[in-house]
Amino acid sequence: MSLNNHPISSVNDLFDSYSAAFELLEAKTLAFHYHLPCYFITDEAETVFTEQSKLEGMFNQAKHFFRKYHIEKMEPEIWNKRSLTSLITEVKVIWHYKNANGTLLYSCDYHYILKLTEQKEQKIVTSISLNEKARMDAWLKTQNIVSKTLQIGK
Repeated sequence: MSLNNHPISSVNDLFDSYSAAFELLEAKTLAFHYHLPCYFITDEAETVFTEQSKLEGMFNQAKHFFRKYHIEKMEPEIWNKRSLTSLITEVKVIWHYKNANGTLLYSCDYHYILKLTEQKEQKIVTSISLNEKARMDAWLKTQNIVSKTLQIGK
Protein backbone atom coordinates (compact mmCIF):
# COMPACT_ATOMS: atom_id res chain seq x y z
CA MET A 1 0.00 0.00 0.00
CA SER A 2 1.38 3.37 -0.96
CA LEU A 3 1.81 5.96 1.75
CA ASN A 4 0.42 8.71 -0.45
CA ASN A 5 -3.05 7.17 -0.49
CA HIS A 6 -3.72 8.56 2.99
CA PRO A 7 -4.43 12.23 3.60
CA ILE A 8 -1.90 14.00 5.81
CA SER A 9 -4.10 16.31 7.83
CA SER A 10 -1.91 17.08 10.83
CA VAL A 11 1.69 18.17 11.33
CA ASN A 12 2.51 15.00 13.26
CA ASP A 13 0.95 12.87 10.51
CA LEU A 14 3.09 14.65 7.92
CA PHE A 15 6.40 13.95 9.64
CA ASP A 16 5.47 10.38 10.62
CA SER A 17 4.53 9.70 7.00
CA TYR A 18 7.73 11.39 5.78
CA SER A 19 9.78 9.20 8.12
CA ALA A 20 8.06 6.06 6.83
CA ALA A 21 8.70 7.14 3.23
CA PHE A 22 12.38 7.67 4.05
CA GLU A 23 12.66 4.14 5.40
CA LEU A 24 11.22 2.86 2.11
CA LEU A 25 13.52 5.24 0.20
CA GLU A 26 10.80 5.88 -2.36
CA ALA A 27 11.54 9.16 -4.14
CA LYS A 28 8.00 9.55 -5.46
CA THR A 29 6.51 9.05 -1.99
CA LEU A 30 8.97 11.50 -0.40
CA ALA A 31 8.17 14.10 -3.06
CA PHE A 32 4.45 13.64 -2.31
CA HIS A 33 5.03 15.44 1.01
CA TYR A 34 5.98 18.69 -0.73
CA HIS A 35 3.95 21.49 -2.24
CA LEU A 36 5.24 22.71 -5.60
CA PRO A 37 6.98 25.01 -5.90
CA CYS A 38 9.02 24.19 -2.79
CA TYR A 39 12.22 25.61 -1.40
CA PHE A 40 15.27 23.99 0.18
CA ILE A 41 17.55 26.37 2.03
CA THR A 42 20.97 25.71 3.59
CA ASP A 43 23.91 27.93 4.40
CA GLU A 44 25.46 26.82 1.12
CA ALA A 45 22.53 27.04 -1.30
CA GLU A 46 18.91 27.84 -2.02
CA THR A 47 17.07 25.55 -4.38
CA VAL A 48 13.58 25.89 -5.80
CA PHE A 49 11.82 22.82 -7.16
CA THR A 50 8.97 23.50 -9.57
CA GLU A 51 8.72 20.00 -11.08
CA GLN A 52 8.01 16.78 -9.23
CA SER A 53 10.47 14.87 -11.42
CA LYS A 54 13.35 17.16 -10.36
CA LEU A 55 12.39 16.78 -6.69
CA GLU A 56 12.26 13.00 -7.10
CA GLY A 57 15.70 13.15 -8.76
CA MET A 58 17.11 14.90 -5.70
CA PHE A 59 15.64 12.21 -3.45
CA ASN A 60 17.06 9.46 -5.67
CA GLN A 61 20.50 11.07 -5.32
CA ALA A 62 20.08 11.16 -1.53
CA LYS A 63 18.95 7.52 -1.51
CA HIS A 64 22.34 6.38 -2.79
CA PHE A 65 24.16 8.33 -0.08
CA PHE A 66 21.99 6.97 2.73
CA ARG A 67 22.25 3.39 1.50
CA LYS A 68 26.03 3.66 1.15
CA TYR A 69 26.38 4.67 4.81
CA HIS A 70 23.65 2.36 6.18
CA ILE A 71 21.40 5.20 7.30
CA GLU A 72 18.06 3.47 7.27
CA LYS A 73 15.77 5.28 9.67
CA MET A 74 14.97 8.86 10.50
CA GLU A 75 12.78 9.71 13.44
CA PRO A 76 11.22 13.13 13.84
CA GLU A 77 11.25 14.93 17.16
CA ILE A 78 8.89 17.87 16.80
CA TRP A 79 10.13 20.65 19.04
CA ASN A 80 7.87 23.49 18.12
CA LYS A 81 4.74 24.11 16.06
CA ARG A 82 3.41 27.58 15.52
CA SER A 83 0.42 28.57 13.42
CA LEU A 84 1.21 31.64 11.39
CA THR A 85 -2.24 31.70 9.76
CA SER A 86 -5.13 29.27 9.57
CA LEU A 87 -3.33 27.54 6.64
CA ILE A 88 0.39 28.13 7.31
CA THR A 89 2.41 26.51 10.10
CA GLU A 90 6.04 26.87 11.11
CA VAL A 91 7.60 23.71 12.58
CA LYS A 92 10.99 22.92 14.13
CA VAL A 93 12.00 19.27 13.82
CA ILE A 94 15.07 17.45 15.06
CA TRP A 95 15.71 14.47 12.80
CA HIS A 96 17.42 11.49 14.38
CA TYR A 97 19.16 9.34 11.74
CA LYS A 98 19.68 5.71 12.74
CA ASN A 99 20.98 2.45 11.34
CA ALA A 100 18.86 -0.70 10.90
CA ASN A 101 19.43 -1.66 14.56
CA GLY A 102 18.06 1.69 15.74
CA THR A 103 21.45 3.02 16.83
CA LEU A 104 21.62 6.80 16.60
CA LEU A 105 24.15 7.94 13.99
CA TYR A 106 23.54 11.69 14.05
CA SER A 107 20.81 14.27 14.60
CA CYS A 108 20.16 17.57 12.88
CA ASP A 109 17.76 20.50 13.04
CA TYR A 110 15.30 21.64 10.41
CA HIS A 111 12.71 24.36 10.24
CA TYR A 112 9.75 23.90 7.93
CA ILE A 113 6.98 26.06 6.58
CA LEU A 114 3.87 23.98 5.89
CA LYS A 115 0.68 24.87 4.12
CA LEU A 116 -2.69 23.18 4.35
CA THR A 117 -3.93 22.48 0.82
CA GLU A 118 -7.48 22.76 -0.50
CA GLN A 119 -7.67 18.98 0.00
CA LYS A 120 -6.92 19.59 3.72
CA GLU A 121 -3.46 18.02 3.52
CA GLN A 122 -0.32 19.43 5.13
CA LYS A 123 2.47 19.93 2.58
CA ILE A 124 6.03 21.22 2.99
CA VAL A 125 6.60 24.53 1.19
CA THR A 126 10.00 25.40 2.66
CA SER A 127 12.64 23.16 4.20
CA ILE A 128 15.50 24.91 6.02
CA SER A 129 18.48 22.82 7.13
CA LEU A 130 20.18 24.51 10.07
CA ASN A 131 23.07 22.11 10.62
CA GLU A 132 22.70 18.86 8.70
CA LYS A 133 25.93 19.23 6.71
CA ALA A 134 28.02 19.95 9.84
CA ARG A 135 26.41 17.12 11.82
CA MET A 136 26.77 14.69 8.92
CA ASP A 137 30.43 15.68 8.42
CA ALA A 138 31.13 15.21 12.13
CA TRP A 139 29.50 11.76 12.13
CA LEU A 140 31.39 10.68 9.00
CA LYS A 141 34.67 11.71 10.68
CA THR A 142 33.86 9.54 13.71
CA GLN A 143 33.50 6.65 11.29
CA ASN A 144 36.86 7.49 9.65
CA ILE A 145 35.00 8.10 6.42
CA VAL A 146 36.34 10.73 4.10
CA SER A 147 33.48 11.47 1.77
CA LYS A 148 31.71 14.25 0.07
CA THR A 149 28.61 14.85 2.15
CA LEU A 150 25.18 14.93 0.63
CA GLN A 151 24.42 18.23 -1.07
CA ILE A 152 20.72 18.99 -1.21
CA GLY A 153 19.62 20.71 -4.38
CA LYS A 154 23.00 20.99 -6.10
